Amino acid sequence: MRPSTSTRGILDPRAMERAITLERVEPSADLAPLVERYWIVRWSLPPGARHVQEVLPHPTVNLALEEGTARVHGVGTRVFRADLRGEGAVFGVKFRPGGFHPFLGRPVSGITDRVITLDELWGEPGGELYRDVFSRRTTAARVARVEALLRRRRTPPEPA
Repeated sequence: MRPSTSTRGILDPRAMERAITLERVEPSADLAPLVERYWIVRWSLPPGARHVQEVLPHPTVNLALEEGTARVHGVGTRVFRADLRGEGAVFGVKFRPGGFHPFLGRPVSGITDRVITLDELWGEPGGELYRDVFSRRTTAARVARVEALLRRRRTPPEPA
């Protein structure tokens, strides 16, 4: 299954295309039941310029590796806004609905409208993970690093 190229949920996709690049990558087969896609956003804005990106929430959890941190964004009920300035990049994991449960170990509803750092959740230093992921030269190598973490952190399914 190929990752979606839909702009559904992205408010003002034309403005987004002028300000940022968005790359989407499908997960490995073993993680595909849990992960919808990986996404990478990059921007390089002139000094003093800014771009506010707004996205309508999907009923999913996202893991976002940002400069100096990694955060888990629970299912949101309000428009998400990112105020972008200068240069930067974010590597994200969009989980399928219900797909984050094996990584959280408790009901995902408990993190609705919450943002949790990876340090808080798994004791993983998010800043180190961000640097490690973005030190890799290719998108495939970045995805492989994140997938290794997900495989290590996934709890086994409960018996039927």
